[in-house]
Amino acid sequence: MTAEKDKEFDIWKIAWSPDGKRVISGDISGMVKIWDAETDTLLKAFKGHEEIVFSVAWSPDGGSVASGATDGIIKIWDAGTYALKKKFKGQSGCIRIIDWSPDGGRIITGGVSTVKVWNSDTCSLIKEFEAGGALNFSPVLSPDGRRIITSGSDRELAVWDIETGSRLVNFGYKESYDCVRSVDWSPDGERIISASRGAIKIWSAETGELIRPLDDSRGPGWLKTIAWSPDGKWIAAGGISGTVGIWDARSGVLESVFQRKDGGSVYSVAWSPDGKRLAVGGGPVNILEP
Repeated sequence: MTAEKDKEFDIWKIAWSPDGKRVISGDISGMVKIWDAETDTLLKAFKGHEEIVFSVAWSPDGGSVASGATDGIIKIWDAGTYALKKKFKGQSGCIRIIDWSPDGGRIITGGVSTVKVWNSDTCSLIKEFEAGGALNFSPVLSPDGRRIITSGSDRELAVWDIETGSRLVNFGYKESYDCVRSVDWSPDGERIISASRGAIKIWSAETGELIRPLDDSRGPGWLKTIAWSPDGKWIAAGGISGTVGIWDARSGVLESVFQRKDGGSVYSVAWSPDGKRLAVGGGPVNILEP
C-alpha cells in the first residue's frame, strides 16, 4: 500500500506514535500535522511554528508530541486534544533532534553543536554539553537513552554520554568527500549505521570499528536519511533521487527499491513500531509496506 498524505510542503521529519496508529509530520512551512496511519486521513493540522519544523517526536506514553524548529523553539502538544501545553527556547539555533528519554522524564534536544537535557514536566534545563564544533545533521538518542550519536559537517561520527557529556567512542574515521547526513542505532544499541553521499556503513557502537559497508550500487544514491527497523532485520535509506532502498541488515544486501510517486526527494524515513510499515517524508508523505 502507498498512501499519499500531504501535497503542500516538503516534509522534513516524520515519527510514529508508540501504538503505531498515528504519524506526526513537520514541514518547511512550520506546519505540524497528525495522520491516522490506518485510514490515511488527516486528523489535525496546525501552524506549529513560524519557521521550518525540523524535528518531531512522541512521548513514550503517547500522550504528548513535541516539535522543534530552526529558530530553536520547542513546543509540547497534547496528543489527544492537540492543545499547546508548553513552549520554550531549546537551542540558540536549529533544533536538530528532540526526543524523550525512555521513561518520559526528560527531553533531549540537539542543536548546531550543543546537546541539552530538560525536565519534561517543568521544561527546566538539567544539563548541557558541547558535542563537537560542527553542524550536527541528525543526532540520534540511543535505545537506552544513555548515549547520543552526532554526525555533521566536520564529516566525523561521535558517541557521547548523556550524563557526563564525555565522548565515549573515537571512530578513527572521517568521510573524505561528503558530510555524514544521517545516522541510526541498531535496536540493541550495539551497532550504528551511517549514510552519506552513496555510502552506507555499519559500525560497532562500542569500539568505533567499521563492521561492513552496504551495497548501494542500485540504491538511492546521494542519501539524506536512514533508519534501522525495530526488529533489527532491515535498514531503510532514502535520498535526493526520490527512491528508498531496503537492505538486509545481516548480509548487507540491497533487497528492494521503491520510487516515490511524485519523484521528489526523500528527507525522512521512519519504521512503524511493529516494523511492518515505513513512513517516507519529502514531498507528500507515503506509507509503504516493504
